[in-house]
Amino acid sequence: MPVQWVNRPDSEFRGFSGLITSGSIARGSEVVAALSGRASRVTRIVGPAGDMEQAQAGQSVTLCLADEIDISRGDVLAAAGALPQVTDQFAGHIVWMGTEPMLPERRYLARFATATATAQVTDLTHTVDVNTLEK
Repeated sequence: MPVQWVNRPDSEFRGFSGLITSGSIARGSEVVAALSGRASRVTRIVGPAGDMEQAQAGQSVTLCLADEIDISRGDVLAAAGALPQVTDQFAGHIVWMGTEPMLPERRYLARFATATATAQVTDLTHTVDVNTLEK
């Protein structure tokens, strides 16, 4: 679950809100903060209608943890033993909606879940004009 918001309405409550992107989570499950590698246990799952015993992919929830871990917007909470892979290169499909053409080797800001990072396009393999569908 990418953390969208750290929910702290008062000194008694600290939760991490976001959309569960895959799998499921239950109260008592062990989770790991991907950036720090620190683990904790889920003490509460709060959904739109209140406390829940479990939640699954596609649901937006707030997770409360047993331990005080430094987690902020853009961090990822993952099941222990199932941390996301980290890489500095990947292939992807991009829908470019800018008025200026995308240029290889230029640096751009890219969104990854709730985080923003500098990215560089190294090679354009295929292009499709959305107005004509020509390659």
